[in-house]
Amino acid sequence: MSVLLHEPPKEKVLAWNSGDPITREVDIILIREGLVPEGRIDLAERNVESWKDVKGVQAPIFVSQQFELGDITKSDPQMQAGFAKRGAKDLNHSGVRSTSIWLLLDAENQTSPDGKPLRRKEHSE
Repeated sequence: MSVLLHEPPKEKVLAWNSGDPITREVDIILIREGLVPEGRIDLAERNVESWKDVKGVQAPIFVSQQFELGDITKSDPQMQAGFAKRGAKDLNHSGVRSTSIWLLLDAENQTSPDGKPLRRKEHSE
């Protein structure tokens, strides 16, 4: 699941006065039964503003998957050899971090390794 603050338009922010209500919205992306539902939630009103299932895309990586990637990396024989070459023989006390590179990709080429486009929530009003 991905939860991102939906920033209000700059005009709304600049027009805000002390005492005015503040709209707090989040954009969410989930994975459910092979679908990638996404929606916008108004936190103050506790209301679902929009909700749709997006087909043919892959959601951003989960934190749990990042931990799995570390375990996979540490169990790979080539990686173990590389770690050992650098003096790290006991990997039980080491961590491997993964980072998402899809944000660095060209907007036209944002795909997962299996060719599915990655779903990146665009911020628009």
